[in-house]
Amino acid sequence: MTKSLPLLHPLIDTRAPFDLSVLMAHAPPERWSPEEGERIIGELISVRTKVAFGAASPVIALLIGEDRYVLIRCSGVVLKRFVEESAPTSREDSELGLGDDVAIRFNGMVLSRANREYRHYDVALRRADTKRWIYG
Repeated sequence: MTKSLPLLHPLIDTRAPFDLSVLMAHAPPERWSPEEGERIIGELISVRTKVAFGAASPVIALLIGEDRYVLIRCSGVVLKRFVEESAPTSREDSELGLGDDVAIRFNGMVLSRANREYRHYDVALRRADTKRWIYG
């Protein structure tokens, strides 16, 4: 298994020799920890898997504006299912792809039919190639 470099910043050319001063000129990524009703919209720049406490979850990075990006850990049932079911393996067989616009709204904690509390989200994406909105 080969390890890849972490996502440094979307504006840093990963083909160029690494220069710490270039990295330090950019703001570090923020982790999105939403309050009820909060929403975020940005361009998808990466999808990775993070393992913590024995559980694997997708982590997506959204570019917000020109140089700010946010990391969203999709460990909850709703977000994890959305990313896994539409994972960007190739454009022909997936909904989600790099360069797509992603919109997420956190609706708060909800009780399931099994009387278990979970984090509820509304998720939508607009494909970069067709500009078509898809709601999940």
